[in-house]
Amino acid sequence: VKRLVLLSGKLYYDLFKERAQLPEAAQGQVRLVRVEELAPFPLPEIERLLEQHAETQDIVWLQEEAQNQGAWTYVEPRLRLVLQPGQTLRYAGRAPSSVPATGITNRYKTEQKQVLASAFEGLA
Repeated sequence: VKRLVLLSGKLYYDLFKERAQLPEAAQGQVRLVRVEELAPFPLPEIERLLEQHAETQDIVWLQEEAQNQGAWTYVEPRLRLVLQPGQTLRYAGRAPSSVPATGITNRYKTEQKQVLASAFEGLA
């Protein structure tokens, strides 16, 4: 596994479908992990998961909300506490925004495709 993608909510199901459309070799490079409950944060479980995947360097938090509106600011410091040596954490999703939604359906769909694709960028 080259990349662990952590996320919450219904986005998991959209991402699961998107991964199924990748070539088989690429599908095996990404593990999707749905974080069911954010508070209290499941720190021991996440730490165990990261220990089990100590060889995986790319840890991603994916969310469909803008970076400044979703769970990222809450989960980032907690995830950094349990990263294993050599692992890096990064955000994937919409850029920071002052509005919760664009209000334009076509733009939303385009942004949503970009959010999903960002989970698989750079994989063979």
